[in-house]
Amino acid sequence: SAGVGRTAVFIAVWNCMELVYADDMVDLFSIVLKLRQQRKGMITCFDQYAFCHRVMSAVCSALEHDYMNAVELGR
Repeated sequence: SAGVGRTAVFIAVWNCMELVYADDMVDLFSIVLKLRQQRKGMITCFDQYAFCHRVMSAVCSALEHDYMNAVELGR
């Protein structure tokens, strides 16, 4: 169905971000697997999975940068 893959990408990234902000371990593969078990057609191509990975990599890099700046400023 149209939009299922794009919606799944959003859901996967959202779930990953919630785990990151909760200081919990992020396992993108398991999140995608669970989504695919719940509904057919969720994240079916490599490009969608790779996009999720790139977004989470960027989020983690930005958070690490913010943390390092806070440490340097003595916060």
